[in-house]
Parts: sequence; C-alpha cells; structure tokens
Amino acid sequence: MRPWVRGGQRIWGGNAFYRIYRCGDGADLVLGGVEMKFVRNLLGALGREDLIELCQQPGPGQAPVVEFLETTFASQPRQHWLEFMAPLDVCFAPVNDLRVGLDLEQTRARDMVLRDDAQREHLGTPLKFSAEPGAPVLESPAHGAHTDALLAELGYDLDAVRGLRGEGVC
Repeated sequence: MRPWVRGGQRIWGGNAFYRIYRCGDGADLVLGGVEMKFVRNLLGALGREDLIELCQQPGPGQAPVVEFLETTFASQPRQHWLEFMAPLDVCFAPVNDLRVGLDLEQTRARDMVLRDDAQREHLGTPLKFSAEPGAPVLESPAHGAHTDALLAELGYDLDAVRGLRGEGVC
C-alpha cells in the first residue's frame, strides 16, 4: 500500500474533476466524475479540448486544468453554471449549506426532517427498512435535566450540589 500524496491522487486534490469550485457569486459547486467522458463533455463545451489529455492521470499535471476551471467558474454566478452543465453528461452539483439541504424537496420526501410537538426540527433516519422502520425519539431533555446525575458521576455529593445551586452555579 502506498501512502497518500496530497495533490497527487484522485481523491486528495489531484483531479480537476473531483473537487469544489467557487463561482462568481461566492457559491460553490462540485465536480464529482473523473471518467474521461465527463472530462471531454465539459472541456469540449467550454472550448478547451486542448486540456483533455492532461486529465488522463491524476496529479500535478492537472494543475492547468484546475486553474482554468477555477477561473472559468469564478467568472459567473453558480446558477449560470448549473444551467450550463444541466444538458451535459457531467457529474456536478451545487454545494448546499445545511439549511438549504434540509429544505430540498427530496430531503422532505425521504422524511429526513421530522418535527416534534414543539415544531423543533430533527433529522430523520437515512436508512429505510420496510420490516424494521426507524423509530426516532423526538424528545430533547430540558435544560439541566441531567445536572444532578452528571455532578454525582463527577463525585459531588448532595451537600456539594446544594451548595452549587445556592451559589447559582447550576
């Protein structure tokens, strides 16, 4: 087994088509398909067929491709690039923050966002088994609900806990 080399291997930054790029509006998108058909499709659509050969092997030789893609994606807002790549056979996606991810239609359709009685959000169970459905518990302990047990575990006796409470510590 060989040790990994940052910037020299496919998943460690050595592939132009397996990384995150910043767009002109500050939003990010990710390329996630290193197969040559995806490389040809995107670089061809961008008019840079001359860079395709550099993508045959991961590593520092792809630096000109990375530089080109960084400059190119930075030239327009993310929505432009999502629309540009949508008809192409290229593996890409927007990089979403947690809130956006939780609000996606697919996330909701998979019951990945659940609400308790107080309307607080909880993450659902990602694995769905028909014979063993997930049973998330949508209850959170009240503030301080475990204080006494925790202090006892830490070695505080009842008098010490009363003292802490009297001082407003807990």
